[in-house]
Amino acid sequence: MKRRQFLALASSGGIVATAGCLSLGGDAYATLQSLHLINPFSDPVTVKVRIEREDTDEVAYLESHVILTDPNMVTLDCVWPDAPLTVMVRHVDGKWNRLTTSDYEDCLGVIADIRKDRPSFSTHNSECPIRNAVCHTDVAE
Repeated sequence: MKRRQFLALASSGGIVATAGCLSLGGDAYATLQSLHLINPFSDPVTVKVRIEREDTDEVAYLESHVILTDPNMVTLDCVWPDAPLTVMVRHVDGKWNRLTTSDYEDCLGVIADIRKDRPSFSTHNSECPIRNAVCHTDVAE
């Protein structure tokens, strides 16, 4: 993916913010619509993704993904419950970075730029087509 494509993706949802800048409190949370994993390296990378329910710490998604250089992006969507979530991503040799959906509202798209030390998250408001039980499952298939 070229830099222009990444920037278009990052800005397509509207407002781009870094993880953890908003604090809503209470029972509010954003519905996670999609998670994009981007490889900025010239070689394929392996990343681990872990998504937990915030209220129970139950693992809703746990997978490793190999991200190639062309295309250099993997998109995950609709494999987690519509609930407050903690999204964790890391380069196979790096540290986990966490994003909690209760820090946001409405519908949320997340872009994880994979780095060797720790992924960086960008978020954007997203359309809300994924608000139904068929899409959001309790366990990834």
